[in-house]
Amino acid sequence: MLGGVTSLGALSSRSGLAKWLVDSTPGGLEHWSVLGIPVLISPFTVVIHLMLPVNPVIPGVMIPPIMLVAAAGKNPALYALPVIFTASCAFLLPLDAVPLVTYGEGYYQVVDMFLPGLVLSAIWVVVIVTILMVVGPATGIS
Repeated sequence: MLGGVTSLGALSSRSGLAKWLVDSTPGGLEHWSVLGIPVLISPFTVVIHLMLPVNPVIPGVMIPPIMLVAAAGKNPALYALPVIFTASCAFLLPLDAVPLVTYGEGYYQVVDMFLPGLVLSAIWVVVIVTILMVVGPATGIS
């Protein structure tokens, strides 16, 4: 699976799909502040995680277009790290193997996981942005 996802990500770069995605979205992200980039990318990745529930798929799909945007200015790690960290954030719905097994047994409903997951996702975004702002200058990311 990881090889397939990596191949799809590389193919999106070579085929022009990543460039098309960047050209199809509103521009100007390269002019955002160092704080604004992770504040935008982290919640966007959380929302994308609802449609792409497999963790390795998210970096494979999102990193190639984000790297094209990053090529216009700031350090690419500032763009990629929020995606990579947030890819492991599956708090909103029972999409992981363990919650899916218990969900099928009827122990809870989707709403029971969505509401606390919304809070955890918001906390996750704040933590990731804070880490990038604290550690970033020391490592040369921002």
